[in-house]
Amino acid sequence: MAKKKSLCFPLGLFVIIAWFWGSVTPAVAETLQCKSETDHDVSYIEQLGDLYHGYFTRIGVVTCDNGETAKWWSYGNFAVTLEKGGFSQGYIIFTFEDFSNIVMRYKLPQRPDPQGTVQWFYDYTAEIIKGDGRFEGIKGSVSVSGKQLLNPKKTAIQEMNITYTLPPK
Repeated sequence: MAKKKSLCFPLGLFVIIAWFWGSVTPAVAETLQCKSETDHDVSYIEQLGDLYHGYFTRIGVVTCDNGETAKWWSYGNFAVTLEKGGFSQGYIIFTFEDFSNIVMRYKLPQRPDPQGTVQWFYDYTAEIIKGDGRFEGIKGSVSVSGKQLLNPKKTAIQEMNITYTLPPK
């Protein structure tokens, strides 16, 4: 005579798996479109022939399409040849009005303007490396398109798309 097998174990396992899948909230990527205007302060610069290199800070304001604003603060280093372009890398920190921060790391190629209307053009992607406050656990990237003007403050005007996910709460 064949033994009857119980369906309790497979049914119980199915219920546990369904409950687990239902309780895990998937992270949904959000995109924030922002514009910034920052001023450049060269802390150190050295010239070697036609190559300039040094480090700098940038301070300004970020305005996003959802109405939020943040303070922009960045620092980094650069190496450029005025007629050929160059390279810059560093960190950017956005501090929002509720004191939540997003920290990004970037590397950007700088292209000179052939018409001479601006000093540099650039397109780059920054990696979001940390957040705090309401951005605790943030992951994502930022794509940026911008230009640095020829004015004495070396003002940079940028447009960016911030794509990020936050961990479930």
